[in-house]
Amino acid sequence: MRVALYHNLPAGGGRRAVFEMTRGLVERGHVVDEYCPATAETEFLSLAGIVGKRVILPFEPAGVAPRRIPMLTPYLTAGRLVADLWRLRRLNRTVARLIDTGGYDVAFVHDCQLVLNPDVLAFLSTPSLFYCHHGAHHLGLDERVPLRADSVSLGLKQLYYYLPRQLYPQIRGRREKRNILSATAVVTNSNFAARKLEGVYGSDIMETIYLGVNEGSFRPMSLPRHGYVLAVGNVSLRKRYDFLVEALARIEARRRPMLVIATNTTSGSLVERLKRLAVMNDVSLRLESVSNDERLAQLYNQAGVVAHAAADEPWGLAVVEAMACGAPVVAVAEGGPLESIQDQESGMLVERELNAFAIAIERLLVDRSLATRLGEAAAARVRERFLWSQTTARTEAALHRTIAGLPQ
Repeated sequence: MRVALYHNLPAGGGRRAVFEMTRGLVERGHVVDEYCPATAETEFLSLAGIVGKRVILPFEPAGVAPRRIPMLTPYLTAGRLVADLWRLRRLNRTVARLIDTGGYDVAFVHDCQLVLNPDVLAFLSTPSLFYCHHGAHHLGLDERVPLRADSVSLGLKQLYYYLPRQLYPQIRGRREKRNILSATAVVTNSNFAARKLEGVYGSDIMETIYLGVNEGSFRPMSLPRHGYVLAVGNVSLRKRYDFLVEALARIEARRRPMLVIATNTTSGSLVERLKRLAVMNDVSLRLESVSNDERLAQLYNQAGVVAHAAADEPWGLAVVEAMACGAPVVAVAEGGPLESIQDQESGMLVERELNAFAIAIERLLVDRSLATRLGEAAAARVRERFLWSQTTARTEAALHRTIAGLPQ
């Protein structure tokens, strides 16, 4: 196959998936060329030397208004964001034309940072397979910010700001729906994500293709486990690190473990808020910038517990990486972990309740035989079901079906 790869992802699990699937396809003898806007992360797990051609198109979004102007800032920001959408749409039309005239058998399309379902899908004549990473967990298309009128002045203020606050998400939402329905076929990373996509966009999902791990990088290393709790991922509201801090605060102070977060985000307002929350709750917090798999695997192998509390995360690649390393995992019983973890067999699934989560963490820190048993079962489950070689094989088959016009 000659495959045109399109993505506009930041560093993170989705970007890792693009790298591993592309590398796997090339190793299987297929030709893959990379197309993306300049906003895409291209240095983290770079595809240079793997793909045949790289086409990175210039694009610099205006983003939010750089300074606050009373009464006008929301309108300025809305205007700038909507203008970004239109500029990105024009760029994607250009990308589609390059792909359509490039002699490709199929376009393999991944998420976009601005319009989660990329505009290129709406312009392509080439058969397209869209691997949707986000799983529509960000919003519902009919979601509205309600107008409240607790007082006349508050009601007038909310009415004044209602339009700019709704303009961008509503335009983006309509664009997302149009784009995903334009794809020849859609696959995603969990059955949970598939249900959300079908419910939000009304799109048919060809199949679920689970993301995997590189068993050469993420594996048990027989390292001594320490008493810290590890979480992995960028600092964002959806990762719910605040929940982890507050759960750890429920553990008696003399037994309370340190929370270590392996992340690409070590500064910014959310980081400062998280640090303040940790101080308020007397929880030791360490943020570590991790730039390579070797260090990340070491952290997984030495953690007393790996904790995952992200809100409705479609898959949760960090969970599977931790399992591959034989780490005992405690996860909120939502989203992807419901499919990757077998509760009480290869990890622990807990309702989103602070005391219950704290009890589960403390139990694994104290009962090391239980932690070891769960970790060993987790590593075996990953080797059986969640390797990149398996992901690539199913992706290859899905691409062939898309070319043949057999998406269902």
